[in-house]
Amino acid sequence: MEVAGKTGTVEEVTLRYVRLREYDGTVHFVPTGEIDTVTNRSYGRAYAVLDVAVDTDADLGATFDVIRKAAGELQADPEFAGRIVWRVEIAGFERWDDDAMLIRPRIPVAADSQAPVRRAWLARVKAGMDLAGIPNPTQRLRLSRAPD
Repeated sequence: MEVAGKTGTVEEVTLRYVRLREYDGTVHFVPTGEIDTVTNRSYGRAYAVLDVAVDTDADLGATFDVIRKAAGELQADPEFAGRIVWRVEIAGFERWDDDAMLIRPRIPVAADSQAPVRRAWLARVKAGMDLAGIPNPTQRLRLSRAPD
C-alpha cells in the first residue's frame, strides 16, 4: 500500500498514524493528518506486469510466443495456478529505445500475488528467450565489444 508517498504493508492503523513496513524492513509512521491519498495494490484483482527488453533485431512474433508459453507454464504450475485469474495479455510493442524494443505483457492475478508471479514469470521468459535464441540488448553490447 502507498500512503503519503511511503510504500509498504500496513501493520497498524490508529487515530494518530498508519504504520507501514517496506520490503527491506524499514518502518514508516505516517501521521493521519498527512494522508490525502491512499493507493492499495492488494485490493481485488491486480496484474503481474513485465517489461521485456529485446534487441532491435529480435523477431517480435517469436518473442510474443515465448512470453505466452512462459505464462501458460506458470498457469499449469500448481504453485501459481490459484494465483492467476485470467490468461496473459500482451499490450504489444510498448517502446523503441536506441538499443532495445520494449514489450509489456501482464497477467491478471489475485490480490497481493503480483510479486511472486512476476518473478517466476520473468525467470521463465528469460529461459525461453535463451532457448529460442532471442537476443537481448546487452548481448549486442557484449558481442560488439572489442577485446581489451
